[in-house]
Amino acid sequence: MKKLISILLTVVMLVGMIPFSAFAAEGITYIDADGNQQSCTDYKVYAGETTLTEGWWLVQGSLTVDTRISVNGSCNIILADNAALTANVGIAVNAGNSLTIYAVSTNTSKQGKIIANAGEDQAAIGGNRQNSAGVITINGGNITVQASSTGAGIGGGKDGAGGSITINGGTVTSNGNSHASAIGGGWRGNSGSITINGGTVVATISLYGSAIGGGGDGGNGESITINGGNITARSDGSGAGIGGGKEGAGGTITINGGNVTATATFNWAGAAIGGGYMGSCGNITISGGRVNASGATSTWNSAAIGSGPAKSNTAPGNVNITGGVVIATSGSETEPIGKSDGGSAVTVDITGGIVFQNGNGALYLDRYFLYEDLTVDKDNTLTIGEEQILMVEEGVTLDIQGNIVNNGRIVNYGIIKGNTSGLIGTEMGDYGITFWPAELTTDKYDVNDDGAKDSVYEISDEGQ
Repeated sequence: MKKLISILLTVVMLVGMIPFSAFAAEGITYIDADGNQQSCTDYKVYAGETTLTEGWWLVQGSLTVDTRISVNGSCNIILADNAALTANVGIAVNAGNSLTIYAVSTNTSKQGKIIANAGEDQAAIGGNRQNSAGVITINGGNITVQASSTGAGIGGGKDGAGGSITINGGTVTSNGNSHASAIGGGWRGNSGSITINGGTVVATISLYGSAIGGGGDGGNGESITINGGNITARSDGSGAGIGGGKEGAGGTITINGGNVTATATFNWAGAAIGGGYMGSCGNITISGGRVNASGATSTWNSAAIGSGPAKSNTAPGNVNITGGVVIATSGSETEPIGKSDGGSAVTVDITGGIVFQNGNGALYLDRYFLYEDLTVDKDNTLTIGEEQILMVEEGVTLDIQGNIVNNGRIVNYGIIKGNTSGLIGTEMGDYGITFWPAELTTDKYDVNDDGAKDSVYEISDEGQ
């Protein structure tokens, strides 16, 4: 009897030494796609398994796995604060499977990490060789991936499409390598569906693929939507920053919000946003957000937004801008928004927003409400046309580092700073300060009564 009691006590003590999380007796909180805190009680603690079966997994502490991890079914990973999972041969999420990644907090300095490196012909997170990716959703965490030469950073393996990729939060850094995209299609693979709703995304590519979109050698952008977040897409190769890989079309690109910086730099580059080298523009719509796009200024000059260079007989494309702030810069013989040097035709329709093309900015609405800070960069000029009104709202700063030409009106409830010479303001009570058109005169007025004419800005009759 005493022996039995001793055994039972030993078992109880051993059970007590096992972490509660192994049994999921206590729930763990995480941040969902909408930024709300949720709780999970039915989960497994990840201990280096090479197959993630369906359900919920908690990653805590530091783990390194030297074998490719395969997702089987619908899997959810919760990254504990300060956790670090290094997958040296990546994480396979082939078509028919899904992976969703969560963090337990919104503190970016503490959020858990996944570092994934692609195996040969495989995506770092996504498809294996000749496999498209399944469904990949990132809601939080610090995710850093390195593509292989033919597999995407996040998306398809060699000859595979990007599947369905959604980024709602977290920090995602994807380094493309050669033929595949950083985020999207593997070599020769289309982008699949890519949606960015939030978070910070940095995607770079060095050769034939796009930074965000299709893989090299004919990989097209399919559906790329940006609703929010801070996105940097840089192509140092023949693919677009956002859109098609080399010889790939831009597809359907929609920007509704967020801060987007897209750059193309290579001698035979694609557009910053649109077609890859020798690729058509596709259909691009910008309705909001801030877009700063710079095309290549090298052997072939590429459009900031539009078709890729060097092939004019591909399908014509369309660019529609209805809102937001767009800054587009390109080299000679190239339209900042439209057709690249030697590229296919693009129909451009701008009906809203503030749009700068090679330094020349204009309003495309009779009355534009500025709800977020705006900087007019050095060497840029923003022109307010006749009958147009720029409304600078309360709490908003208009920083004029370049120049502003006011042929209409600027109504200021916020702050205007920088190069404000030429802006003559009139107090309008509850209607803020209105700046009217003004002309510099040097031969009319003696302000100081010293017998010499002074330089004076003369406002229009309407403003007097």
